[in-house]
Amino acid sequence: QEVPTFLDDGHIQDFEEPLPDIRIEEIAPFNHGIIPNNYTCPILLALMSDPVIDALGYTYERSAIENSLDSRPGICPLTNTPYPDGKAD
Repeated sequence: QEVPTFLDDGHIQDFEEPLPDIRIEEIAPFNHGIIPNNYTCPILLALMSDPVIDALGYTYERSAIENSLDSRPGICPLTNTPYPDGKAD
C-alpha cells in the first residue's frame, strides 16, 4: 500500500488507495488480536475504513474528524491545541 502524501493546497490528503477490508480474525494470528495503532482512529478507537490525515500529520476516520471539527473548529482532537492557521487541512 502506498504512503499518502500531503497536498500543498492545504486540504486533508486522502489515501491513494482505500485500505483493504480487514477482519480482526485475519490480523489476530499475527498480533494476538490487537489492531495495529496505524489502522485505528484515535477518536473512535476503531479500525478505520476511510482514513484522512490532518495538518499535523495525524490520521483519523473521515467522519470522526469531520464531527470533531464541526463541534470544535480549528482544534486538533488529539492534542487539544489549535491547528496552524486555525485549519485542520
